[in-house]
Parts: sequence; C-alpha cells; structure tokens
Amino acid sequence: MPIMISNVPLPHWSELFNSIARRAINDEDLALPWRPNGERWLWLSRASFAFEIIALWWKSVEDDQAPVFWIPDYFCNQSTEPLRSMKATICFYPVADNLQPDWEKCREMLKTKPPNFFTLVHYFGRVGDAGSARKFCDEAGALLIEDAISTFSLLIFK
Repeated sequence: MPIMISNVPLPHWSELFNSIARRAINDEDLALPWRPNGERWLWLSRASFAFEIIALWWKSVEDDQAPVFWIPDYFCNQSTEPLRSMKATICFYPVADNLQPDWEKCREMLKTKPPNFFTLVHYFGRVGDAGSARKFCDEAGALLIEDAISTFSLLIFK
C-alpha cells in the first residue's frame, strides 16, 4: 500500500464542509474589504498569476531587479513556477503548528534575506495573523500579499 508523505497541512473535515456549505458571496462584496476607496480590482484564478503580475510590476519599477518573495513553507511549489522562471528569489518561511508564521524565526531570516513581498495565507478558513504580518512587513520594508481566497487571488490597483 502506498504511503503519502506531505508537508502540506491537511484541512479538518469541518473546514472542508464549511467551504462548500456557505452561501456564495458576490464578487463585489467579497472584494470590498480590500478596496475601501473604490480601487479597481481583478480576480485571478490562481496565486501563480498574481505572483507573476506582481513580479512583472516590481521589475518594471525597480530597474529589472528580481524581487524577493517570502512564502509559507507549506505553499504549493507549482504556484511559484512563474516566479522561478522570472529568476525571483523565493524564501519559504517557517510556520507553527497553528499555520501562523513563526515570527521569531522569520525575524531571524530577516537578517540574511529581507523580503520585498511577504505572503500571508488564510488557509481553509483559518484566518492568518494579518495584524502581526502588517507589523512585520512595516519592520522589513516589505509589501504584504494576502492569499485570502481559497481558489482565487484578488489584485487591487489604482
């Protein structure tokens, strides 16, 4: 019998049930918390598309300098393929058992490879610690990316 070994945290049954039992929210209402000033927005069907657009923008304003992305250590490797093809630096930061960033270890990592972008993931309804992530990004001089929708990414632009 094959054995599956995975570093990816698996959802609980209740989280899977809640993801299909909830009432659908329309796109406008879903995007509203991230665009309080009426910014334009675009839904992207995969995090990889969002990462690619962000990296392209970064290179266009930073004289073709490759960006540094920090991503949780359980994140799907396939989603990082566009970043790899663009020669972006990808650092996988450690997370605790509760799937929150291990802030102490992240601050240690900050000494060697500070991020341009820090990705916080809300995993299967488990809300990421956005307040601490915002504080960390302010300390690090990084831009915060929230992967807050299980199957879509939201890109906000002015």
